[in-house]
Amino acid sequence: MGSLPRTSPSAASPHGTGPTCSSGLAPCRCSLRRRRVPAAEAILRTHDHVFASRPRTVLLANIVFYRSRDVRFAPYGDHWRQARKLVTTHLLSAKKVRSLRLAREEEVSLVMTKISKAATASAVVDIGQILRSFTNDMICRTVSGKCPRDDR
Repeated sequence: MGSLPRTSPSAASPHGTGPTCSSGLAPCRCSLRRRRVPAAEAILRTHDHVFASRPRTVLLANIVFYRSRDVRFAPYGDHWRQARKLVTTHLLSAKKVRSLRLAREEEVSLVMTKISKAATASAVVDIGQILRSFTNDMICRTVSGKCPRDDR
């Protein structure tokens, strides 16, 4: 690189348009920079199926994820597109998001209380664990209307 570090555009210019991004299925020449947003959108639009396919772990897929039939791990295809459409239409509709506002506010308040108590006690805060708990609790409240901690 030389004696002084260079910015990303000047470092990439002698080497062509940018690094090769590969999802494991098909290589794709791309460079995702702020100034090339239209190019990035075009790449993601034309190679959507490459980025949408998930790696498969047979044991995990068969036991936990219903043989990869759920929207998270299903291979790209008609089933995945239909499942994604259902999720977008029903779970992410404006009406549903508005209806979950109180739940989101309550969960965020609980997270802030946990962090505040830990900070007051000068304790170490595991943000990863707090975010995992927050995500799990929000998913449970969205799907079932109650939270696992309500059963305790």
